Amino acid sequence: MFSRAERQYLGILARSHRDGTDPDVALTALFPNPVYRRKLLWGIRRKAQRTAADLSLYAVAARAEVRVLPRAPAPEAPAIPLAEDPLVTFLRYLATVVGPRPAPTKGSGKAAPARGRNKEER
Repeated sequence: MFSRAERQYLGILARSHRDGTDPDVALTALFPNPVYRRKLLWGIRRKAQRTAADLSLYAVAARAEVRVLPRAPAPEAPAIPLAEDPLVTFLRYLATVVGPRPAPTKGSGKAAPARGRNKEER
């Protein structure tokens, strides 16, 4: 959803809020051009505005149907370093509200339907 630079920008804001520090020092060090900082902020707001309705719809749907939630990774899976990504944070929050999606059991899935354009091709 966000570019690497936008995630860095948001990460600085989140860390400074958590630590109680001034974000301007870190933002100026990482992004010295004020025009570029305004462009990043504009892009973040635009993307957040576009996806807010989708995320709200997803949150309501996830409460109604747990199968739309992503499955928890296996314990042996490597950690993905996206902890500060807003979507990942939102999905983790949603999992705490709704509960984690259970892992599949062997033989619990249905057979996949045949693919084709119409019934005659199946």
